[in-house]
Amino acid sequence: MIGNPPTNFSFLQRDNGDVILDVREGDSTSRASTMYAQRKTLLLVDGSKLFVHERLEKNRIDFYQYDWVTANDKSILKFHSEPHEDVDYQTATEPHHIHPPEAAKLTNKDRLANRYHQDLFSIIEFIRLHILAKSVT
Repeated sequence: MIGNPPTNFSFLQRDNGDVILDVREGDSTSRASTMYAQRKTLLLVDGSKLFVHERLEKNRIDFYQYDWVTANDKSILKFHSEPHEDVDYQTATEPHHIHPPEAAKLTNKDRLANRYHQDLFSIIEFIRLHILAKSVT
């Protein structure tokens, strides 16, 4: 969540080893982490990936993008916190919102409110539930 300390990836992987196979340096842009931004790629047990970008200010998360994609980089869901000035693009939970996959969008204004999945630990928990649900079908 915005204002929280940066994600501790050692703890994240330790506590979620059933979901996270590996944590690699760099996000979808291939840019590495700096003192101003954490950029990681999480490789997940179902073959999907989570691209992580946390922009930091005074060692706090100022802005995040957590993009969950398939093994071939097709968007599943994007959890973002960039604010939108234009009211047409805002959600009830502005700046927190979720972008649905491209195929599910009707317009570029399609964004979903995000009340509960605003940090990496809760997003991994959500993904775990999705993977478990898929395994029984």
